[in-house]
Amino acid sequence: MNKKFQKRYLRLQDLLSEYVKELNDLSHEDLNKSPGENSWSVAEVVYHISHAEKAIVQYIQKKLIKPEEAKRAGLKSMYKAILLRLALRSSRKFRAPKVLDNPQGPYEKDQLISEWKIIRATLGNTYDSVSQDHLGRQLFKHPVVGKINLYQTLGFMGDHMQRHLKQIRKIKKELNGSIG
Repeated sequence: MNKKFQKRYLRLQDLLSEYVKELNDLSHEDLNKSPGENSWSVAEVVYHISHAEKAIVQYIQKKLIKPEEAKRAGLKSMYKAILLRLALRSSRKFRAPKVLDNPQGPYEKDQLISEWKIIRATLGNTYDSVSQDHLGRQLFKHPVVGKINLYQTLGFMGDHMQRHLKQIRKIKKELNGSIG
């Protein structure tokens, strides 16, 4: 894997470890308990983030069938990726894109984690398979900002995970100050 990509991939791995730590001390009931009406449980947040990652991997794999057909990412892609990352770092709330299915718990902790680890391994293998010639191509289409390159995609994924990690910590506090 390209060193630049590897740094961002390792950030994703570190964040996954943080998620696992946050889930470790939760009972099945607490994991699947929503803090309020129209709010996701911790399990539903984890389901959302892991399935967003799965959709990203599937999209990239599809584009890698004929990567030479994808345009090279330029300033426009960079601008869109920066706006996306800034939005994810803000406190503004967003609805999940309609391309993702809505979480419908309850979920089992071990199953959520093991499925996510499989998705993550697939992501790593997918990135390892990309030739140097195709790294700068727009091989992912975000549902809101459009096409970005693979490096920008990894940055987005890290910010997306970080945002939802904060959400999980907030949910845990709202449910019970003594959890975690």
